[in-house]
Amino acid sequence: MGRAGSCPGTGRATLPYPRNPVRSAPMTAPPSSAPPAATEVSPAVELQVRRAQAQMTFDRSRGSNMIGAPVGLLISWVLWPWAAHGMLVAWVVAKCATMLVRLWLIRRNLRDGPARTLHWLRRYEAALFVDGALYGLLATVLQPREPPLLGMAMLATVIAIGAVGLVVLSTNQRATLAFTVPAILPGALWQLALGETVTVYGGLGMLLFLALVVAEGRRASEHTLSMLRVRFRLDELAHEREQALQLAERSNAAKDQFIATISHEVRTPLHGILGLTRLLQRDAAGDGDAAGEVPAAAGSAAGSAAGAPASPSSTNRRRRAERLRTIERSGEHLLAIINDVLDHNRIEGGQLRLYEEPFDLVALVGESVELQRAAAQDKGLYLSWLADMPSPRWVRGDAARVRQVLLNLLSNAVKFSERGGVDLRVAHTADGQMQVEVCDSGPGVPPADRERIFLPFEQLDGSFARRHGGTGLGLAISRQLARAMQGDIECRAAPGGGALFRLRLVLPLCEAPDAPPLRVLADAPPSVLARPGPLLSGHVLLVEDNAVNAIVAETSLEHMGLDVTTVGDGQAAVSACSLRRYDLVLMDCQLPGIDGFEATRRIRAEEKRRSLPPMPIVALTANALAGDRERCLAAGMDDHLAKPFTEVDLHALLRQHLTGAGGG
Repeated sequence: MGRAGSCPGTGRATLPYPRNPVRSAPMTAPPSSAPPAATEVSPAVELQVRRAQAQMTFDRSRGSNMIGAPVGLLISWVLWPWAAHGMLVAWVVAKCATMLVRLWLIRRNLRDGPARTLHWLRRYEAALFVDGALYGLLATVLQPREPPLLGMAMLATVIAIGAVGLVVLSTNQRATLAFTVPAILPGALWQLALGETVTVYGGLGMLLFLALVVAEGRRASEHTLSMLRVRFRLDELAHEREQALQLAERSNAAKDQFIATISHEVRTPLHGILGLTRLLQRDAAGDGDAAGEVPAAAGSAAGSAAGAPASPSSTNRRRRAERLRTIERSGEHLLAIINDVLDHNRIEGGQLRLYEEPFDLVALVGESVELQRAAAQDKGLYLSWLADMPSPRWVRGDAARVRQVLLNLLSNAVKFSERGGVDLRVAHTADGQMQVEVCDSGPGVPPADRERIFLPFEQLDGSFARRHGGTGLGLAISRQLARAMQGDIECRAAPGGGALFRLRLVLPLCEAPDAPPLRVLADAPPSVLARPGPLLSGHVLLVEDNAVNAIVAETSLEHMGLDVTTVGDGQAAVSACSLRRYDLVLMDCQLPGIDGFEATRRIRAEEKRRSLPPMPIVALTANALAGDRERCLAAGMDDHLAKPFTEVDLHALLRQHLTGAGGG
């Protein structure tokens, strides 16, 4: 079947294959999760840290402050026999008053909240200083000289109170110093001033203890601040990432809306362009057949020779046909670009769906090759294929997606080959493993680019001077489709030059169906099917606000043998369905007044109210994004056909939903 080359395993030449390198920009490394250095925190984070430290000071000292009065009373009871009563009473009153001030400051902080925490902390530290100084009096003026044991007990009490202060206030160095220094330092100096061996020993011991308290308090405070900075920096990063995620989601939603709008606004006129072009082609073919009958009937009288030049009228007809075909090809190319963008968007959003149905693999490969044969012949290339399997070969899978991948590989091979040709070999094993090799005779793909070409929007040659066009999405989409079908695509060098693209898919064998599935028929390219199908019967309500698209749809429906009533908005559709029953309603979704979704809901509500069987309602819409079909079904429609569509697509859908379809 075609020319011999050197494709591996086939004795054919393996051909270079150019690529639609397409891919989004490479992912960057994720941000480091290591805690940022303290110096990297922002002023806002530092303020949060200071407020949190202040709040910890209030919270941790609440319990110890509450026992201040009982401790003061216990100390006054012990000292009562030995100390001046007036001074002791004054000390107890001052101690209780300080406790109440501290409690009041704690309550004010709770009431005012974080905004004034630092304000109240400064006053609380002053209260701590006063409280510490009151405890310091126990080792100075209130310390009894006799009995000596009681004096030593007061020194031990002061040291114990300093230790408690270190434990309770260690998260805040200023608070620790405000309380422990006036509590311990006066007593230490007092003991040193007495000059006795025991008192000097006690004074030096208190100074050493105070130095330890200061050092440990500083270290604990710094550790607390460091942990708080890490905590709030991580909170800030989490907030920033949440904001970035929300921004990305908004941007993604805006992108989806943009793609949906552009897709609809481009598909709507494109449907009219392609539809009218095909109608003109059909009319021109009919005119040509009618014109050809006259020369045939008068051929003997005219005595025209086989080599006589064509008449001007036939030349003009051929020229018009070529121009119409050019318009159609241009429209189909634009549609292919739109479909690639939509497919890429579906894949990015994880909304790609595969439909598994039986199809003949050999026939599908042959159809794909034939669709590219004209393009190959226009460039003077051969296009050959070999199926290493019996025919027919019925497998289960998504025929439309398999065809899409094959057409992309073949079209790229033809595009990048300037001479020689393209060889395709396909094999399928009993365990469902399919392998396709497409060899071209182009310039090949450098080893460094053989993965890059599968990235979205990547081109092997992205310069303005490149010879080959394309969006750079074809190969990226093809690889994602292959992987979705448990396979892959890889690019290698072909012996003798060129590129070899190897496609692997999993397509399990299955039994031949009684009739080809409707989806397979609808997805087949129009040139594969010679005519839409048998004539149908029935009365169809067409709801379409675009005049050109209405003409195209009316003409196609009438050509299939159907009666058509056309309305231009949703309210008119609801009114028409309330007056009579139709065999089928073809409903556009974007309509003036009430849209197609609301019109369908009202029709279904009226049917339910009148206990009528539901009429088939099918969406004919330029909305072709993921989720559009589901939205149509949720509104009460029975099916969805995206514009632009061919008569083959429409006929397959009508056969599925018209109960009166039959041959005519």
